[in-house]
Amino acid sequence: MAWRPPEGAVPDEDEQVRYLHELLDIFEEESFDTALWFSFANYDKPRDRDIASYGVVRMLDETRWEPKKVFHAMSTRHRHPNGRSD
Repeated sequence: MAWRPPEGAVPDEDEQVRYLHELLDIFEEESFDTALWFSFANYDKPRDRDIASYGVVRMLDETRWEPKKVFHAMSTRHRHPNGRSD
């Protein structure tokens, strides 16, 4: 399952950004009106355990979070509706 990364997995935030862009490109080609990312944060996977999270932010503790690369990619993508600016 994606919620359990394989042993020895290395965090790669760029993979999550590529996934976002690939999906949004397809959705735009197919003229989708709306697409939603289903997870803001995975609250039970703070800090280094975030490797198993689909969230756009990483929890630092129970109340504090920091944006991940995909958070910034979403922001940029929505500011530039005619395409990516990466």
